[in-house]
Order: sequence, then C-alpha cells, then structure tokens
Amino acid sequence: ASIVGCEMTAGDMIEQHIEHRRCDESWDRSRSARLGLTGLMTTGPLAHMLFETLERVAPGTTPGAVVAKVSMNACFMPAMIGATLGTVWALEGRSGNRIIEQLREDLMPAVAAGLAFWPIANTLVYACVPPPMRPAVSSGFGGLWGIYLSACANGASS
Repeated sequence: ASIVGCEMTAGDMIEQHIEHRRCDESWDRSRSARLGLTGLMTTGPLAHMLFETLERVAPGTTPGAVVAKVSMNACFMPAMIGATLGTVWALEGRSGNRIIEQLREDLMPAVAAGLAFWPIANTLVYACVPPPMRPAVSSGFGGLWGIYLSACANGASS
C-alpha cells in the first residue's frame, strides 16, 4: 500500500508538471497528497488483495495461468478504478451524489484506457516476475497509469 501511495503521488506530480507547463501554475501539494493517500488506503490494499487472490486461483506462470490472471484482473478493473476515483473525489470533499454522477461520466472511458494498458503490463508481470516481487514491479507500471488516473481524477474537477 505504501509503494502504491508513493507511485500515485509521483504520478500526480508528473501529471501536474505536464499539465502546468502549459498554464504556468504551481504544484498543488494537496492534490498530490490526496492521490498518495488514496493509494495508501484504497488502491494499494485492493491491489494486494487482488494479487493474492489471483495467485491462489490461478497459481504459476503457465500460459493458461497468466491468461486467467490477466482476464480476472480485467474483470476487476471497473471496481478498482471506481474505488480509486471515488476515494480521490471524496477526499476533495465531493458529495456521494456528485461522486456517483462523475463515475457515470468518467468510469467507462477510464476502464477502456485501462484495458488498452493493463493487460500488456499484467502479462509481463504474471509471466516473468516471481509472486513476491509482483506488487513492486506492477507499481512501476502503476506509476505510468497514475499519471493517467491523476488526469482523470483532476480533469473532471475543472
């Protein structure tokens, strides 16, 4: 969870740098802290639970086990992204109704982007990385994904 919190903080910092180069704004530390806290208390624990469950259900690195884990991970993606975005928005102080409204608008585009990114990353992780190292290696990919999720979470707030 702490690794995911750090990578989500870093992803937001990078996304802000990219975003702010165009408009000459300063770094919003609170925004990065919200993303980091979300990684620590929501995304990280969910990812840990998912890795453990997938390895228990489809152990090993055979092609069949890898395909099963990648497929199950993709099925869980809407819940993971929804929980992540919902937590960020709740930490911003949005109401439950507003969060639900925003998820109706933003969740499917984010899931579609995730389905273009994560199956490739997860195939590499599940096929090549020993189980104890998977969360850390996946967090490297998560840093890239965090840039995208930061843009989703914060683009909607503008």
